[in-house]
Amino acid sequence: MKAYLKLATALVAINGLSTVAFAQGQPAADRPAAAEDGSGLSDIIVTARRREEALQSVPVAITVLDGAALAARQITNVSALQTVAPSLTLSGAAGRRQTPAIGIRGQLTSDTLISADPAVAVYVDEVIMTPNQGINMGLYDLGNVQVLKGPQGTLFGRNTTGGAVLFSPNQPKDVLEGEVKAHIGNYDERGGTAMVNLPITDTLAVRIAGNYLRHDGYARIVAGPQTGRQLESENNHAIRFIAKWSPTDNFTNSFTFDYAKGRSGGTAAVLTALNPASSIRFYNGGAPFNLGNISAALARQQARSVREVEADAPIFERTKSQLVINKSTLNIGEMQLKNIFGYRKVDYALGYDGDDSTISIFAVNNPARVKQYSDELQLSGSALDGRTSWITGLYYFRQTGRDLSFSTSYIGLNANSPNFSGGDVKNTSYSVYAQQTTEIVPSLSLTTGVRYSRDKRNATVIAFTSPQAPQPNLCSNVNSAGVRLPITDCFVNLKKTFSKPTWTVSLDYKPAPGTLLYVASRRGYRTGGFNLRANNPVAQLPFKPETVTDFEGGAKLSNRWLGFPMRINAATYLQKYKQIQRVITFINPQSGGATSSIVNAASATIWGFELETTLIPTKGVEFNFGYSYVDPKYDRFQAAAGDLSDRAFSRIPKSQFNASVDLTMIDNDDTGKVVLTGAYNYRSGYHLSDLFQNGQQVRTQAGLSGPLVASIPNTLAGEYIKGVGLFDARLSWSDIGGSKVSVAGYVKNLTNKTYANSGLSLYESLGLIYNTYGDPRTYGLEVSIRY
Repeated sequence: MKAYLKLATALVAINGLSTVAFAQGQPAADRPAAAEDGSGLSDIIVTARRREEALQSVPVAITVLDGAALAARQITNVSALQTVAPSLTLSGAAGRRQTPAIGIRGQLTSDTLISADPAVAVYVDEVIMTPNQGINMGLYDLGNVQVLKGPQGTLFGRNTTGGAVLFSPNQPKDVLEGEVKAHIGNYDERGGTAMVNLPITDTLAVRIAGNYLRHDGYARIVAGPQTGRQLESENNHAIRFIAKWSPTDNFTNSFTFDYAKGRSGGTAAVLTALNPASSIRFYNGGAPFNLGNISAALARQQARSVREVEADAPIFERTKSQLVINKSTLNIGEMQLKNIFGYRKVDYALGYDGDDSTISIFAVNNPARVKQYSDELQLSGSALDGRTSWITGLYYFRQTGRDLSFSTSYIGLNANSPNFSGGDVKNTSYSVYAQQTTEIVPSLSLTTGVRYSRDKRNATVIAFTSPQAPQPNLCSNVNSAGVRLPITDCFVNLKKTFSKPTWTVSLDYKPAPGTLLYVASRRGYRTGGFNLRANNPVAQLPFKPETVTDFEGGAKLSNRWLGFPMRINAATYLQKYKQIQRVITFINPQSGGATSSIVNAASATIWGFELETTLIPTKGVEFNFGYSYVDPKYDRFQAAAGDLSDRAFSRIPKSQFNASVDLTMIDNDDTGKVVLTGAYNYRSGYHLSDLFQNGQQVRTQAGLSGPLVASIPNTLAGEYIKGVGLFDARLSWSDIGGSKVSVAGYVKNLTNKTYANSGLSLYESLGLIYNTYGDPRTYGLEVSIRY
């Protein structure tokens, strides 16, 4: 009930804001004529409803940045989007820099198994990218990026309980143009982008763009077999080819090929805490096992920089991806028929050492390969003299792949380590959908939509000890009696089909030019599946689909407020989140190492609000502000450890804030344009663990016993990631002296703040916590030439 009262209060506040804006937004007779959206600000075109519309006319909460805004705010990879998009969170999942875990409005999936779909879908030119491996290697030559918030029940309805991020590459045009951009920076950073647009004939145009980036590591290994090796370095390159053919006025076909390859030095895992009641205590440098001293390793780490770590296992991340898109559009009178075909192949490999020592306690090598095919057939049009617009479609998706893990856990104690686990997947999805928007009366429109999805999940699970283990070549999969399967019959085949309807309904009202008020409700669905790390019949049961039903109210205002062009977008929402898929970590009795399982453990209510504002107080000055607040609370969270309903959502900061100012100091044809941009972004802190967030919880619920349990401290160092605020700046001089040459200088993390940005808590299982850290201060110089 309290959550509904919060939603109602926020809706009243938004309504009051819109009333004031409407009253003050009436232009005086001597003011300049307003732009089309009523504010004097240029329109922003989005495709959130699978057609081109002005941002301010769409009853959906969206953050959008065009190519110029991405450059001004130095958004060069997917992870940087969280600095400008309220409610969007990204963090490296378990040591991965090129594979971010993406969350929106409290919906986040931290596990990267290809058998579990993310809560937030990523699309490139209308084709879904799943899994997330490799999507963080660089952004270049984009028309815009759109962040759609909340469950997308109909048009982007496949597994989008949190929202969707849409990347729209620039398309070929019928003019000859090009650009070359290069930059250098500290940490020996070198990079650049290049683009050429070629009109081949009157009906055929081609656009080719490429991107390159390399820099030295931000961290290094100071002890172990790889002493001196740099970590967190990057060496990435990519190329995109797009051909657009329009043989008639009614038909267009576009073909896209995108190739990207990245090699990262891997992530430095900084040890922060040890559990004195877990088996890790036997690594004490003496009796009874005479193993290495992990407490001494922790002490050494606490005495040195977080940019220096120890390691006994390889640390790296490598990704190679290929993407093919073919889109055909045929206009038939008032209707349009479109087909969107997509193919993606990803080869991925990760190595990380999670104990920050030269002792073999916890390390993983994770190779994966996945292929996906998708095809979507759309038919759209209008009716009732343009008062109704509609779209319907069929969707097919197929994914095959292999995801393996070679892990070492508790070497010297665990006779079953090293070991292999993982398996093969074959996932198929079918959907049918329809959505319409009708203007019921002038200025009042109703949108309704429905989608039905059917997902077939197939998995083959394998787990066995390696030939190097003290107990080699043993199957780790067991039967219902707990007896190991024979190594010759160690494969377990699993399959399950899931289906759900999802829907969208919204009502929007435009009481005056530049004002949109709306209410909406949507249902999102994320399919179930199998845990590739499971090794017993209970854990190998499928986890069920999760669903989110939201209620949202918002206002979009574009007016002159006190004579200033201003755009204000505000939204508040309430989500009912059921059958939540949570990752539970524990010690596997067969492998002896830390493992995890995905279970439907919880239900929750999430309330929040968002505000985004653009203001131009005078010519040449533009302010942008964004704020979000999310308050997720479990209604129920029942796990093997007991009732965990009092836990905070992990990896979800409650507050996010960003602000920027663009100051145009010079703007004329003879000199060019000089712009100074300053930006600040802040996010509050969050917990790493879903299960145990302080020592008291571990002592009472972790299932540990004995006098050592009392020695567990109340504060688990590193389990809580503290909030952080960062400053960036950029000074650009474009079209120097009337030429087509531009230069810019930039700095990120201006104050060189050292801050943890992610990590992993295995305190209750393996007995340790580690953190990863954000990038240090970086700066550089950029030069570009257009022609």
